[in-house]
Amino acid sequence: MRSLLVVAFGGLLGSTAHAAVYYVGDTQRDTCDYATLQEAIDAATANGPQLDTILVTNSIAYTNVAAVIGDKSLLIQGGFTTCASLGADAPADLSGDGFDPVVSIRPSASSSTAVTLRGLRIHGGGYAGSGGGSDGGGAFVSGGAFVTIADTIIENNNARVGGGICIQSNSPTPTVQLDPGVRIRNNVAQNDGGGVFLNGGALNIVADDVSIANNGTQGSGGGVAAFDGLITIGNPGQQPARHDVTGVSISGNTAAVSGGGMFLATASARMYAWELILDANAAGQSGGGLALTQGAYASLARDYAFSGSPDYQCPAWLECSRLSNNTVGSVAGTKGGAVMASSGAWVEIAQTLVRGNSAQDGSALYMDDGTIANLEGLLVTANQSYDTTAAGVLMHANFSSNAPRLKIAYSTFAGNQELGSNGLEHPAEDIVAAGGTQLSIYSTAFYDSAYPITAYAAYTDDCVVRTGGAPPDPFGTHTRLLETSAPGFNNSVAGDYRLRSESTLNDYCDASAHPPAYRDLVLTPRCHDDPRKTNTYGACDVGAYESDQIFGNGFD
Repeated sequence: MRSLLVVAFGGLLGSTAHAAVYYVGDTQRDTCDYATLQEAIDAATANGPQLDTILVTNSIAYTNVAAVIGDKSLLIQGGFTTCASLGADAPADLSGDGFDPVVSIRPSASSSTAVTLRGLRIHGGGYAGSGGGSDGGGAFVSGGAFVTIADTIIENNNARVGGGICIQSNSPTPTVQLDPGVRIRNNVAQNDGGGVFLNGGALNIVADDVSIANNGTQGSGGGVAAFDGLITIGNPGQQPARHDVTGVSISGNTAAVSGGGMFLATASARMYAWELILDANAAGQSGGGLALTQGAYASLARDYAFSGSPDYQCPAWLECSRLSNNTVGSVAGTKGGAVMASSGAWVEIAQTLVRGNSAQDGSALYMDDGTIANLEGLLVTANQSYDTTAAGVLMHANFSSNAPRLKIAYSTFAGNQELGSNGLEHPAEDIVAAGGTQLSIYSTAFYDSAYPITAYAAYTDDCVVRTGGAPPDPFGTHTRLLETSAPGFNNSVAGDYRLRSESTLNDYCDASAHPPAYRDLVLTPRCHDDPRKTNTYGACDVGAYESDQIFGNGFD
């Protein structure tokens, strides 16, 4: 039985030579080797540096678990009935000691350790006390470890930082990869990173069936907080291209300060995300979905920018690149319902739906001194701001000493609301750009307020389409501006802002002022000529959608 199992797991081990399999469970009534996970880890460590396997069965309960892995590569696999009969079962249940992380992976600086955790439920680990606590509640990773987690639940853990997982760098740096089937949920951090805390190294997340949900922190980063290191969301393992993935969901997380979903804290924190959903997260002060500060960088898109990286993309109906239903409430001074970028941060968002977010000011985006925001191919709709102070708009670029830069291209603004100080709802003012803001807008449709843009410095727009009924902002240089109350959306009442063939936005512009860098929101190539429509200035459509020629008569 056991020699056969070594062969069976050979694909995961890489080689069966000198590798051993250790069985954890009931040693009295079953055929298991060890009754605790730590005993099996110690035995495997003594066996040498090669990759060994530990199979954890459900024949006994595992309590007060505080397992530590050092310079040893391991596959720890749960989800079996007994050692005598390795039938499929529920994930192996590892309950912590209420003080330490349930699993700590701490190789020495010179070690290169690969650990895979699969088929486990990790809970009850760590603690967060006044003035102290553990780093990591469910798992702690440091050193030169490469840790892969798959088909595993990490829930109901507690820590100072990293309620679910804490990744701490020394030298060399660690990497944690979250594969499909991972659920990080209902964890709590006292300071930062309710779900995951990253302070060096890398967090790679496969954009399929991974969820970080309902975690919380009294600091920042309810779902994920990164103070240093790289986050990639997409296809980090370079798997063959797929177009049926479900994306990564970071949802329902809360932060008392900033970044209900995610918080990137310094210039050493970077994120590249393809097919990321930030939904229904909440922050007490700023950045309901995403907050960046101190030079941090984040990008969200669907088209892969890394050369040679096979596409890992969702079907359009799943709306996998999305900032939705995030909030920082309506209290005066709360900012950035979907995104808050401050103190030199840089955010690039493309091919993304921004819907249903709320904040007092900047329900879709708030940015301040020295920040950069490049936005392309966004549908910005159904967001709610509250005019309880002088602002209360959809996107607000503030400025006091260092000019922010805001560039918007091929996007649609429609159906956004602002609650006025008089208690009445009205269509939102889309952009307020304080004096000194470097603002530019290309091939974008504004269908909210008759006064969509208020600027306090010179800016340029080209091929903008707006409702009309009010004079354009006097600071703008408006080339190829179109004013029409009938843009030809497919069904705006139902929130469908795709274009009919006869739409005035269809084949309106060319790409001379701003060549598109991405396909549209649903991956239709840009500037595709519709043969049924006479070009105005060119074959490029205005707004979030390039006409796919389906809606020739509307409502098809």
